[in-house]
Amino acid sequence: MSKKNLWKIHAWLGLYAGIMILIFSITGSCIVFRAELDAVLNPKLYKVSASENKIVSLDEISKKVLLKYPGYYLHHFKFHGENKVLEIKIKPETKSGKNKKNKDLDLFIDPNNGEINGVRTPESGLLYWVAKLHTNLLAGKIGRYIVGIFGIALLTTLVIGLVIYGNFMKKKRITQIRWGEGTRKVSADWHKLLGITTVPFNLVWAITGITLAFLPGIIETAIGKPNQTFAKPVILKNPVAINPFSYDQIATTVALNFPDAKIKTIREAYKDNPFIEVKLDYNNALIKDDAAKLYIDKERKQIISHFDPRLAGLGTQIFYSQDPLHFGTFAGLWSKIIYSIFGLSSGILFITGFVIYRKRKQTKNKINTSKCQTHLQF
Repeated sequence: MSKKNLWKIHAWLGLYAGIMILIFSITGSCIVFRAELDAVLNPKLYKVSASENKIVSLDEISKKVLLKYPGYYLHHFKFHGENKVLEIKIKPETKSGKNKKNKDLDLFIDPNNGEINGVRTPESGLLYWVAKLHTNLLAGKIGRYIVGIFGIALLTTLVIGLVIYGNFMKKKRITQIRWGEGTRKVSADWHKLLGITTVPFNLVWAITGITLAFLPGIIETAIGKPNQTFAKPVILKNPVAINPFSYDQIATTVALNFPDAKIKTIREAYKDNPFIEVKLDYNNALIKDDAAKLYIDKERKQIISHFDPRLAGLGTQIFYSQDPLHFGTFAGLWSKIIYSIFGLSSGILFITGFVIYRKRKQTKNKINTSKCQTHLQF
């Protein structure tokens, strides 16, 4: 394909997909710090009193919450870390009759005194909608596929951009900005500089964005639900007894028997579920932080199975590496800062690309007008 045609494809893909990529760029940079931003926007929910070296009972907290909200059942505990707020999700037992309007609730508990800092529906948080906009354009599964299509557009523009500027980089330093030589040239230089220097990041975002959008649906159609396909727990030869059977004892038993892991959630999932799922974090940089799981049989009062993604096959590890790579959680604070800053590059590429397009079009129109006037004079 000629360079001229590549230019056209690069330009038109960038223009048509650019506005959405700009939205993904801004929302993505916010999502990287979703937890931190939520705490800043809602300080009352996340406040923690001075520690009194007292461990607040999970069982007491759950009883307190369910007494305050009759008609609900406990869905899960979510742990944000040591000396950080404890989050509890409760769901209505039924949405028929008088409970029809009841919604899921998220409660934020001070872990040092057991007090309820506040309660909200998941949909009431601003960052919930920012995340939804980023992942599915507020349009469910169809929106997720549309996001994937824009990911393909971004990947295509990146590859074509590399082809176009490959020879250019051999002739000119990409760090050279032609200040004072007009908006078009300055925009073009910034476009090339950002385009080349952020290629690794944008490639990772585009590829993982595509796989996150399409892979779960493909796997579910071909094999089965992704989590059931990849997260296959191993039945323990020696089940671990939980005695007495309680949430507190579950937390204690898990900590004693799986000392390398941090508990992320203790999950009932639905009312009268015969099993409890405990999600764990083994602090593996390139594996989603709640991919590991334990399953507890309520009737037997035992931990009966365990899924450890570190011991799984390559395909499973790649599947669970998508989130850390896409959202930049793999190296803690520094990778999140870098991702948040460079995450804006895709949007800036669209803006500079649009300026280049507009300036070229204006120049072309002037030339055509000049030719027309010259022709009329003759």
